[in-house]
Amino acid sequence: YLECAGDIPRLRALMIDSSKTFLVLMRHLIRLHGQTDVSAYEEVLSRFERFFSLTFPRIRQLVAIRAGRQSWPTEPLVDFFREYLTEVQQIIEVLDRAPSGQSSADAPICS
Repeated sequence: YLECAGDIPRLRALMIDSSKTFLVLMRHLIRLHGQTDVSAYEEVLSRFERFFSLTFPRIRQLVAIRAGRQSWPTEPLVDFFREYLTEVQQIIEVLDRAPSGQSSADAPICS
């Protein structure tokens, strides 16, 4: 973020690119819960929101912007980014609560 803070196109690209990363993580987490028929970003987001009783309006906007169905909002980008980071934090909290399958003490250091 610090590298992109004053550069609106770079900050927008950062949000679009990082939202894809978080959507992939969301997809894998809901697949771990038995929902294996999900692949499109919008469907991943909808299922994740329903499954964990959360909403992600900024990420939903980013998906629509990426797909060309919506333009960037006219509000200050820093406000949009702040709200996006709040949503990212919610995703991280869900991921942190997910069971890991093995303790970090038992995990191999390298394979």
